[in-house]
Amino acid sequence: MSKLHKRTYGWFKNQHIALRVLLIAIAAIAVIGCLLFALSLLTTALWNWLMPEIFDLPRITQLQAIGLIILVSIFKGVVSNNSSSNRTVNYTKDSTNCEKDEFDEVYEKWWNEKGEASFNEYTKDRE
Repeated sequence: MSKLHKRTYGWFKNQHIALRVLLIAIAAIAVIGCLLFALSLLTTALWNWLMPEIFDLPRITQLQAIGLIILVSIFKGVVSNNSSSNRTVNYTKDSTNCEKDEFDEVYEKWWNEKGEASFNEYTKDRE
């Protein structure tokens, strides 16, 4: 560890907890700001390169790109948390036996009608 690093860490460690929290918050905001700036540059460049040519949309500014990033983040959070299109069957402790029995009946009916024949045909093709 360099002398400067030791001196800086020692100074930081000796500061009041409120000042340390404030400095960490400022550093976090600065890092997030730099990342947002870099991401907005990339978004602006890609948008202005692709979208006007492909979809005849207007060019955007970097501030508009930041707005798009925030909008997409909000929309992504809303869609991923409220998505009803997830078809995966997940049984939880709260699942009732009726739901499990109903799924088992439907699956068994499908397996008897189509599943087993499809599986046998698939394995025959692989041999």
